[in-house]
Amino acid sequence: GYRIMGNRGKSLVEAGIVTVQVSFVCAYFLFIGEQVSNVVNKQGFFNSKIFFTLLSTVLSVPLVWIKSLKLLLPAALFSDVIILFGLSVIFAYDFIQIDKVHESVEAFRWSGLPLFFGIAVFAFEGINMVLPVEQSMKNPKQFPAVLRQVIFHLCIAMILIGALSYSAFGVHTENPIVNSLPSNNLIKTVQIMYSIALFCTVPVQLFPAVAILESYPYFKKYFGENLYIHRFLVVVFVGAIASVVPNFGLFLNVVGAVGGTAVAFIIPSLFYMKQTKNFKAWQPIGALVFGIIGGFIALVMSIVEFTK
Repeated sequence: GYRIMGNRGKSLVEAGIVTVQVSFVCAYFLFIGEQVSNVVNKQGFFNSKIFFTLLSTVLSVPLVWIKSLKLLLPAALFSDVIILFGLSVIFAYDFIQIDKVHESVEAFRWSGLPLFFGIAVFAFEGINMVLPVEQSMKNPKQFPAVLRQVIFHLCIAMILIGALSYSAFGVHTENPIVNSLPSNNLIKTVQIMYSIALFCTVPVQLFPAVAILESYPYFKKYFGENLYIHRFLVVVFVGAIASVVPNFGLFLNVVGAVGGTAVAFIIPSLFYMKQTKNFKAWQPIGALVFGIIGGFIALVMSIVEFTK
């Protein structure tokens, strides 16, 4: 951003990264609060979604204090193992349920397209981790091949889990999908394990945001470069937002519609046209228009759903 548009470009990129990474972590805390509360399934504040959201926020602070991505690798790998186990359970229940396609399944529904757009763009949640991960690798030259393989397999997994789950449960498919599954000990275990996986991922996702914020003058001026107090306040701020968000699925859609489209479509397209001086190439223009229109419609539809 700085090479192409100077300080304005740098600030634009950094603002986008901070916004989306904070939003992603906010979604993680929200998911953890909802799932743990569903498993406990008791009345009272200390069994509520808000309480478990705030509790996960406080417990994540020591992990966010870690200064190196390399030290977070064991937690990230542990999260991957948990997620694979959870996906296996979901696939198994989908196949059990899908003795026939659910009668409410529709091949295509236009009214759901805007909300789908925001959720789909949210899948770019790891885009801001590309460069930090590459820089942390022992052999960075191998990163492009690794990245292609990861994206390919993630696409396959997302398509399969979405198609199979919707085919199995139809209009009863909830967000997240684990809420559609029977309430038994195995599913409760999956809910808790997914919560642990996202909890372990919080410091990885928040790392780019706090690194950017700590490069600004205010950090030295007001915190004396004390990253512990600063990161504690950042995490508390994110957790406070998560505790008042009413709907997990719609929040993902808003994040994808606003932050995801900006980082994945709009900003890269603008930079490409500025760098190449080519303002007529259809690829960047198409990506730019697609991001603006799709993001705007998805945002409007999310606001409408929030008000219902």
